[in-house]
Amino acid sequence: MKNKIRIGLVGHFRYRNGNIPDGVARWTESIFNYLLNKDYNVEGYAFCGDSRNNEKEKVNFYTDKEIAKRIEETNLDIAIIRGSAKVSNELLDSCIKKGIKSIFVMPYWGLWQGTFDLAKKSDILITGTKDYAEELRNYTKRDCRYIPWPIETNFWTPGNSQFIENLTKKDIKNKFKIIYAGRLGKTKKVHRFIEPFKKHFLDKNKKDFLFIICGQAENEDTKFAIENEIKKNNLEEQVLPIFRGFTMEEMREIYRSTDVFIFPSSGDTYGQSHLESISCGIPAVVPVGKDWTDNAVPSMANLPNYLFGFKAGKIWDEIGRKIEYPSHDWEEACQKIEWIYNNRKESKIIIEEYQKIIKRDMSLEIIGKSIEKTIEDVYNK
Repeated sequence: MKNKIRIGLVGHFRYRNGNIPDGVARWTESIFNYLLNKDYNVEGYAFCGDSRNNEKEKVNFYTDKEIAKRIEETNLDIAIIRGSAKVSNELLDSCIKKGIKSIFVMPYWGLWQGTFDLAKKSDILITGTKDYAEELRNYTKRDCRYIPWPIETNFWTPGNSQFIENLTKKDIKNKFKIIYAGRLGKTKKVHRFIEPFKKHFLDKNKKDFLFIICGQAENEDTKFAIENEIKKNNLEEQVLPIFRGFTMEEMREIYRSTDVFIFPSSGDTYGQSHLESISCGIPAVVPVGKDWTDNAVPSMANLPNYLFGFKAGKIWDEIGRKIEYPSHDWEEACQKIEWIYNNRKESKIIIEEYQKIIKRDMSLEIIGKSIEKTIEDVYNK
């Protein structure tokens, strides 16, 4: 039966050089390979990444402006869609027009008419946090399901690595390495952590701390913001940016060669990197809050009572205007990092408990079965 269902997986994919553009691509690649290994008749449709066509995998690349029209030209039974709101809207319209069943994968984009419309256009909507799925279901009366993003726990595993040391070409073996690794885009605002890092650690003569930033800058403005903050604070030796893309294997080696992963994002829509770092045995210090929808990292809802979170600043003011630079509690973030520094054995034990939750609830094997059930349900609708 599964061989007869023609499935198109539409989203971001890796580039030919192996670099993974973002967390969206990591989701897509994980599910794509899972379905292929389960002998589903699935093709990839990329609007970020590259095409490829080998013995096992077929990925077609189209621009984001033409991808919706191309989907209309296919004979797909089901389209699984993961992308930006604009492109996803166009893709869902194409599916409706052509009679293709749709599964739309949506991160946290809030509760407003735009997200309600996306839910109503899709046959089944998937989102990564339980509360959000319930709220969307209540508002739209549509089939909105909670399925966390998959973590390949057989791949993201602990290990020892000198990858970062080799990248920086500096003797940093005895340094305590705080790292951000991932997409350097508008919402990340990684440069905001540089000044608090200086005040809490370096100004207090804690010279064995390093902050390393790894990722492809989305544009020159992002790169300039980071470089300017480093220069302004005279931190050329203590804050090391590495502006380039990374493969999945390289990302794993980055996690393995660090001591703490910092996730200083502003208004993130899910948050996958910190779950990968925890799976690799590395504590992630991330913004959390009483209300996970208010600028906290949404996926933290799947790790309840997480001990290495710090208070997230509000992303909306009292009259509904977006705050450009929410005031995270950076002092609390630095205190959590310092506690990890001083209590490495204890932090390792704590992280091992969270690893068990990730393996139990978010491993690719578990999530893959939920995706299979969703495919079966949407096909039979």
